[in-house]
Amino acid sequence: MNTLNIKKVSNRRILAVDDDSIVGNLIQKVLNREGFDNVDIVVSAEKALVALDIPINSNFHQKETSYDLIILDVILPDINGFDLCSRIKSSLPHIPVMLISGYDISEIQSKVLQCGADDFMSKPFNTCELTTRVNLLLYKAQKTVNAETVFDESIIREGLPGEHEIPYIGDRIDNYVILDSIGLGKTSIIYKIIDVENHEILAMKMLTAHSKEFGEIVERFNYEINIMSKINHPNVIQYYAHGTHKHCTYLVMEYLDGVNLEELIIAKGRISELLLLNISLDLANGICEIHKNAIIHRDIKLKNSIYNPVSGQVKLCDFGIAQLPDTKHITQDGTIIGTPIYMAPESFRGSKANTLSDIYSYGATIYHLATNTPPYVAESNSDLYLQHMSSTPISIEAIRPEFSKRWSDLIINKCLSSDPDQRPHSMKEIIKRLQKIKKEISLRHE
Repeated sequence: MNTLNIKKVSNRRILAVDDDSIVGNLIQKVLNREGFDNVDIVVSAEKALVALDIPINSNFHQKETSYDLIILDVILPDINGFDLCSRIKSSLPHIPVMLISGYDISEIQSKVLQCGADDFMSKPFNTCELTTRVNLLLYKAQKTVNAETVFDESIIREGLPGEHEIPYIGDRIDNYVILDSIGLGKTSIIYKIIDVENHEILAMKMLTAHSKEFGEIVERFNYEINIMSKINHPNVIQYYAHGTHKHCTYLVMEYLDGVNLEELIIAKGRISELLLLNISLDLANGICEIHKNAIIHRDIKLKNSIYNPVSGQVKLCDFGIAQLPDTKHITQDGTIIGTPIYMAPESFRGSKANTLSDIYSYGATIYHLATNTPPYVAESNSDLYLQHMSSTPISIEAIRPEFSKRWSDLIINKCLSSDPDQRPHSMKEIIKRLQKIKKEISLRHE
C-alpha cells in the first residue's frame, strides 16, 4: 500500500473558518507545527466567501482558488457551516471541505451529507486526528488530480497492459486504470481503480499470479464472485463486473470510502447509543438481504463492516468464505471457518453454518461495538469455545449505563445464546426489536 507523502502536501494553502478565535488559533498553530505554513483564519462566512473570491449573493462561480483545503465550523455568526459548505461546493467542487462541530456526527449526519462535505470532525478534537485528517484529505485531492492527469495527458495506452507481471499504478486492465494498491492478502491484491468510460472510482480484487496455479483458490474466488453478483442492496458492497488479466481472475466492486467498525471504535472510543442503533440497523438490513438470497456470510465481524462517516451508512463486505446451500462445499465438513471471537459455539465443532450462526456473529459484533470489547476473550480457541458455551458476557448496561436494557436482552440473551434454538429465528425479528429500541431512544430525547 502506498504511504501518505506528507512532504508533497505540507506546502498547501488552507483556510479555516471559525468565529472562536481560540479554536482558530489552535487550528493554525497545530497545522503550522505539522509543516503547513500557509494557514489563513477568518471568523465569518462572509469573510470566507471574500477570501475565496465567491460572490456573496451568488451560488454559481466556477473559478479557481488559491486554497487547497477548507475547514469550516458548523456554527458561524452569519451563515451556518452547512449552507456555506453547499455554496463553496457549488462554486469550487474540487476543493475538499471538512466540517467541525460540537455535535456528534450521528446527530447531524444528514445535513453533513446534503451539503457535500468531504469529512467531519467533532469538537473537542484531538490535534493528531486533525493533522491526520487534513493530510488525508489533501492526499486524496492530489490523487484525484493525478487521476485526471492520466486522462488529460493520454497516459493510458495500449502498450501498458502486459508490461508487468503484477499490475502497477497507471496500468490499464480492460476498461479500468489502476490508481492505487489498497490491500494485499495471501491470495489476492486489491486496487483502487477508475472506469475509463465514466470516470467512476471502483475497487478491483485480483488473484495473484501464484494463486492462479491452485485450483481450489481459483474455485473459491469464482464462488465469491457468484455470491456477490446475486446481491444488490445499499447495505452490502456492490458487485460490478469480473474478468481475467494474464489468466488471473479479477472482481470489480464498489469502492468503499470509509473505515471498518474496528477502526471506528479505535478512533472514536465509545460511540453514542444513536450511532450504535443506526449501525446495528444497517448491518442487520444487509445481513437480512443476503439471507433472503440463501447466502450465509460466515465471517460477520467489525472488520468486515465498512462505515462511511459522512453518509453514516454501513456496508457488509468480504464474501470470501460465504456459502450458498445449493453449491458443493469447497471447504471440508468439520473445518472451522470464521473468526473465533465472533464465532457461534456450534461453528467451533465444525457444524455447517446457517442463518443462526450468522445471527450469533452479528450479536458478538454489536456487543463489541457497544462496549469496545468482544463478548469473550481467551488465549486459545479451546478456552474461547468454553466461554462461548458456558459463560455470559457482562451486561451492556453495566458497561454503558446510559443505554437501554433492551440491548442486553436482544444481544446477550437472544443473539449470543449458546443454544441456536433460543436465538432470533431471522434478521427480520432482530430488526423489529431494534425498531423498539429506536422508539425508546426517541421518547427519551423528546
